[in-house]
Amino acid sequence: ISELVEKETEEYHKADPDPFDDRHPGRADPECVLGHLLKILFKNDDFMNA
Repeated sequence: ISELVEKETEEYHKADPDPFDDRHPGRADPECVLGHLLKILFKNDDFMNA
């Protein structure tokens, strides 16, 4: 999971997002895989509380 998140974070930053835009990556770019991954992870309470 960590390697996938790291890879998608690099891809997100390669797209040159606005550094002053503090929105969630999924809201800043709805097509962003990183935003989708983060949403999936944060929905899983057992994973987040472990």
